[in-house]
Amino acid sequence: MSKSRIISKDIVFQSKTFRIEKTKYNREGKIFIKDIIIRSPHVIIIPLTDNNEIYLASEFRDIYQEEKLELIAGYMEDDEDPLDAAKRELKEEGGLTAGKWTLLGTKHTSANMDSKVHIFLAEEIKEGGQTLDEDEQISLTKVPLGVAVDKVVNGEIDIFSYIATILLFDKLKKEDRV
Repeated sequence: MSKSRIISKDIVFQSKTFRIEKTKYNREGKIFIKDIIIRSPHVIIIPLTDNNEIYLASEFRDIYQEEKLELIAGYMEDDEDPLDAAKRELKEEGGLTAGKWTLLGTKHTSANMDSKVHIFLAEEIKEGGQTLDEDEQISLTKVPLGVAVDKVVNGEIDIFSYIATILLFDKLKKEDRV
């Protein structure tokens, strides 16, 4: 396959976490335009207890007008190190700190959007107090990893990035790779 050469880029929309660029390409003499979505990088954390339970977050999501069962996650701030972002989000959203951190991987979230997610396993968990943003309402619950997988399969967890993260972690755990 041949690469495309970028001819021009124009920002058509910019927010705190998203940007849309109208990008003109040349591939093998063919000119075409695509709207490219760039999403700020983010982190997803799997807080794992010594009893092999993970913390799940229940958060009201305005876009869906309902609570969603999720993992702890959040956007990285400008030039923030992924691990620093993960530690910050775990503390802010979960009121938790971890003594041991493992990067499980850095993945692209979509084939049609420029966005990366850094997935972390947090262990040696200590509970504390949340420092939620003004618009956040998050409660935590601990469940065995197998129950989290069941919640993925039965649709209780229906955000794809969390589905993929839980299933990836379950597979790595079963193969003794973490």
